[in-house]
Amino acid sequence: MNPKRLIPFAVILAVLVIAIVILKGNGPEMKMSEEAQMRVIIPQTVRPATVRKIEIERQADEKIILLNKKGQWQVASLYDVPVDLPKLERVIGQLSGIMGEERSSRAELLADYELNDNQALKLRIFVNDTEKPEISLLIGKNLDYRNSFVRKDRENTVYLVNANLRQLLGVSDEKDFSKNQNGWADKQAIKAQRDLVAKVVVKSPGVKWTLVKEAETSKPKEGQEKTSRKEAGKVKWKLNGKEVPLNNLDRLLDSLNSFRASQILDPGRERELGLEQPTHYFELVTENGETRSFSAVKDKEKKHYYLKTPAVNAIYQVNEAPFNNVFKSEKQLLEAIK
Repeated sequence: MNPKRLIPFAVILAVLVIAIVILKGNGPEMKMSEEAQMRVIIPQTVRPATVRKIEIERQADEKIILLNKKGQWQVASLYDVPVDLPKLERVIGQLSGIMGEERSSRAELLADYELNDNQALKLRIFVNDTEKPEISLLIGKNLDYRNSFVRKDRENTVYLVNANLRQLLGVSDEKDFSKNQNGWADKQAIKAQRDLVAKVVVKSPGVKWTLVKEAETSKPKEGQEKTSRKEAGKVKWKLNGKEVPLNNLDRLLDSLNSFRASQILDPGRERELGLEQPTHYFELVTENGETRSFSAVKDKEKKHYYLKTPAVNAIYQVNEAPFNNVFKSEKQLLEAIK
């Protein structure tokens, strides 16, 4: 056979050999999950609807407690302030069904993973009405920015999970653990939803205005027993008796909704912070007649305000910008929301 005719066959053979070598080289990586003994660390049965309580503990006296009390989530370790519900549901969703890759089962190596009892961050998840935690997990050091070492309570087997659990659980301040509590609180101090609010009253020295929702009523036409649903749903909003266009109304409500706490403070500091003699007042009346009242005072250094409401047993520290946007004269306010 002509040697030149053998060249194409030789090339094809060489390509096949290289492909086989590559596939063999990748073989162990493809089977890594089986060889590494992947295990379920937190079952998928742990869901927002089933979780009743979460504890995040560094030491016995350093603990974040999130508690579902009669359908209302609270940061029980932070004056029972409401929990940031979207964050809670997102965290539980990311924890649910998490898998771990077995790395060690030797007790003498736990310290290397920062998984000794006195080193690890502890996570306990309680479901339904059980007193014993469904999940009791110790969280050690991170392998990198997105992987953590963990072990189950009373077990020595170490797993690597594909999640930065300390970051996910909001434990960013290792020096002052108590500061991590604030990250779980719902910091929106005032919630003014157009569909739920019927009246807003704002008062401070030199400022007083009232925003009222008024339903448009029209007499039924002859032979028509009642107004249509569309007609019945029409409303007007009036600021001190002057109608406010709906697009301007949204700007005004956005200003009210921008009252977010930079810190959650001890309610026992009410006298110290001057809240026994507040200077600024809000009142929200909902469609069902519920009244929510708020009072506030500016701090001595004139940098922010302290705000409280009977509905929450805590004091919100709020930056001054939202107050400057809302506590205006009627003329200034109407000009600002155009």
